[in-house]
Amino acid sequence: MLKQHIVSFLKENKGYRVEACPEAMGVNITETMACAGVFLEWPPENVTYQIALAGIRLPV
Repeated sequence: MLKQHIVSFLKENKGYRVEACPEAMGVNITETMACAGVFLEWPPENVTYQIALAGIRLPV
């Protein structure tokens, strides 16, 4: 289901890249989501989230 959402997002948002496994790139998902107001249980007990990050490269 996550992959379907990513494909749909990329069709509507040209130029973006999506990382489906941000932890592998060193992103602390628990802290990142907390900064966005989403508090994750760790370890998950009631709800499990699958999180992908999207971004666009800005010209330098």
